[in-house]
Amino acid sequence: MSPEQARGEEVDARSDLFSLGATLYQMATGRLPFQEGVAELTLEAILHKEPLKPRQVKADLPVELERIILKALEKDRAHRYQSAAELHADLEELRPKPRAARWPLAVGAAVVTGAIALVVGVRSGWFGEPPARTLELTPRQVTANPADDPVLRTAISPDGQYLAYADLTGIHLRRIDTGETRSIPPPPGFCFR
Repeated sequence: MSPEQARGEEVDARSDLFSLGATLYQMATGRLPFQEGVAELTLEAILHKEPLKPRQVKADLPVELERIILKALEKDRAHRYQSAAELHADLEELRPKPRAARWPLAVGAAVVTGAIALVVGVRSGWFGEPPARTLELTPRQVTANPADDPVLRTAISPDGQYLAYADLTGIHLRRIDTGETRSIPPPPGFCFR
């Protein structure tokens, strides 16, 4: 309950933002911001006491999250968030920024370069005498990798027989020699990104 609600004053959306601030406080710290045990004392605390700062309860919380929670719990609604959109914008700033997934291309280039160096090295005798029979490599495209469904992660099994990769449609395990693929679709509402 917001201070203005506890005083019986007219409430608006900022009162709900105070309640949301109390919920965020409890989610972040594991305890209520105003925890007095008796309803009358809790109302007194809401009206006149400041809660412990969230980082005093849980020291590893981000400083910016503490600032957001305390602004939502301001007793004076003029100093509180004025809209849910304003609070949402500050919370969005806490999210880690997604980085462009360029590493699959770099890994693919490194694998191709390594394979070429290996073939040239074996044929040129870099690793000693070339074997009696020459190593024949057959290039094979294993994924289409379209822009709207890019391969996000890849790995080759230790025995070199399988390629595992994830894209937006699921996780796939492909046998390299036959191309046979087994797929595991993501659960509903989940994306392998």
